[in-house]
Amino acid sequence: MAISSSVHLASCLAVCVLACMPAVSQGADWVSCGTARQLTFGAGNDSEPVVGPDGTIAFQNDESGRYVIKCLKPGGKPEVLVDAKDHAFQPTWTQDGRLVYVVRHPMETAAKAIESGSEDGANLWIRQLDGTQVRLTKGLWCDYTPSIAPDGKTVWFVTTRGRRKVGDGAHLASLDLSNAVGDVREYTFAAYSSFSSAASPALSPDGRLLVWAQVDGTYGNWRLHLASTSKLTTSVSMTEGSMSALSPRWSPDGKVIAFTGFRLGDPGWGVYVMDPPAGLMRRLEVGPGNSRNPAWSADGKRIVFESNRSGLYKLYEVDVDIRPDRAGGRKATRVQSRVEGTLVVGEPGSAPRLRFADGELITAEKGPVGNWLFKEPKGLDFGDGPFYVKATFTLNKVKKDPQVVVGGYYPGMMIAWQFHTNAEGKLCFTSRSPEGMYLAANSLSPIPLDVPCQAIGIHEPDGTLRFWVEGQQPVVMHHPKAAFLGQARMLTIGGSDGTVYPLDGTVHAMEVGRGYPQGVEALPTVEELFNQEVER
Repeated sequence: MAISSSVHLASCLAVCVLACMPAVSQGADWVSCGTARQLTFGAGNDSEPVVGPDGTIAFQNDESGRYVIKCLKPGGKPEVLVDAKDHAFQPTWTQDGRLVYVVRHPMETAAKAIESGSEDGANLWIRQLDGTQVRLTKGLWCDYTPSIAPDGKTVWFVTTRGRRKVGDGAHLASLDLSNAVGDVREYTFAAYSSFSSAASPALSPDGRLLVWAQVDGTYGNWRLHLASTSKLTTSVSMTEGSMSALSPRWSPDGKVIAFTGFRLGDPGWGVYVMDPPAGLMRRLEVGPGNSRNPAWSADGKRIVFESNRSGLYKLYEVDVDIRPDRAGGRKATRVQSRVEGTLVVGEPGSAPRLRFADGELITAEKGPVGNWLFKEPKGLDFGDGPFYVKATFTLNKVKKDPQVVVGGYYPGMMIAWQFHTNAEGKLCFTSRSPEGMYLAANSLSPIPLDVPCQAIGIHEPDGTLRFWVEGQQPVVMHHPKAAFLGQARMLTIGGSDGTVYPLDGTVHAMEVGRGYPQGVEALPTVEELFNQEVER
């Protein structure tokens, strides 16, 4: 290696729950709940409740073997509201009492639909006040988990339209409700190196923030994400990577989010509530069984949810008391970005040097496979804060074994972070979780051979990896929390710290630092999104 001086319906949504790390509910005194009361009885499962402005609850029921939408008025009995002759499910109310929902043809007709050129997939419809039903979207794909914006003019949902291949997930979309079969506005994420999907978008009452559930990362768990509506491509994770979280719903005042959650040690799925800017979260004690899909009453004093404690899923409600003057559980801080180490390249064949932030230089030792080793490099003690790696290199040949471009080694860890190529010729940015698990983000395409290529990798404190490779779409992977990094024992260029994984190529430049490299924005914090003060 040389260095030179030359820059829940399986067809639509599969929910996978894997092993989670234990966690404890925080700030249990800021919210309390009463005893759950059963609202629906009889045959079939009742699920996906949503409470209208007048207190009427719409929900889906499968008594007939397919989904129909029923409604339950205060003090009344359930009545069928929408029977689409196919599956009608996932209802949501508009502020004026109209109902948006999903219609999907039975799976046994899907092949015939494709053969005949049908545009009937899982599409959005609306039931008008006079009972007429109008199609909002069409196409042989899945549009699902709709919710209505507070102004009543827009429906938010997720869609599989435009996916690159079978198995790709869904992304965010919105539609103006004034248009029947109108133009859908799609919001694609940064590209992902493995399966990723979104579900259940919900807009805050003031219209500034969107929360949704998203699955990707090492554990494959669903996590809640939050973003400003002005920049949906940049989101922050609101739940830990080891927890599964789905179906977020804002309280009417926009201060609390209720959602479905599961953590190791839980007896089953449960109703959680979260105060995002304060960092408080609690699982509500609502009784036995799996409890899911919470929905707020218009006054924010009750939560309706579904539970299978009777054997079938039925609707229940519980009174909740949110303390208005709760103390914040966290305060965000911003790390000061700084370049901690810069590679200084000399004449071809000469040993490179590493310049630290204070100007001190150290010279590399030659490794056993043509690699270079910087022992005890200072300034790479990033703790649990964000850090970045930036490198420009040329790859000459793709090999079956990994080829390490740059790597950071710490006591107790073989490799804490690195850039390396894989057998497909793609570049990988890997780091570690506190448990030592590898966290990875891969370039979407192979690295071009025999030409310089620049890459930047950022590891966020929550485990998110952001990865840019020159000429390719950015990659973002959401993983569990990052490992704590103390003083590094070695930094390597062009190979590992031993006799393996040499780079068949040339490293032209390298920079490593805390925080973020010049020209790259930090991810917003939850506090910033809620307009809270952030310490810097």
